Amino acid sequence: MTSAVVQMRPEDVVAAGEKIYREKLRAHLETTSPGKFVAIDVNTGAYYLGEYPDQALAAAKAASPHGLVHLMRVGSEGAFKVSYSRRHAHRPRANR
Repeated sequence: MTSAVVQMRPEDVVAAGEKIYREKLRAHLETTSPGKFVAIDVNTGAYYLGEYPDQALAAAKAASPHGLVHLMRVGSEGAFKVSYSRRHAHRPRANR
């Protein structure tokens, strides 16, 4: 018996993953695994930890190759921080 692949918009995957984390995982993981990466299968609620993002994602893919996964860092608002500096925003390239 094969399981059906559920399609979701990316923003719905994020919302579902954050809800599962907030309601079911945060209290436990922030005590036991701070700073680790967690990949949450939004269809099953299963989660996979890793020291690095690729470890958590590989574990999730191995368990459910077609699962929809939300990745985040335990104790953080997201998996990665993105920053922007106006100082480096537009620097013309020198002609070579």
